[in-house]
Amino acid sequence: MSADTDTDGDGMASFAELQLVYPFLTVSMFMDIDTNGDCLVDDEEMAIAVELGNLADPETGS
Repeated sequence: MSADTDTDGDGMASFAELQLVYPFLTVSMFMDIDTNGDCLVDDEEMAIAVELGNLADPETGS
């Protein structure tokens, strides 16, 4: 998880943290990305979202 995404350094991204990087992100989209339902996106969930094209890679922007 990049420091731009994980602003509090806990290794996961909340909805608010992701919305800073992805302003278009909706609660519904976040819930789809948060596959385990813990209201946080971890590295694995983020990788899946990028792989599926749901989010651009925060490291490369693509």
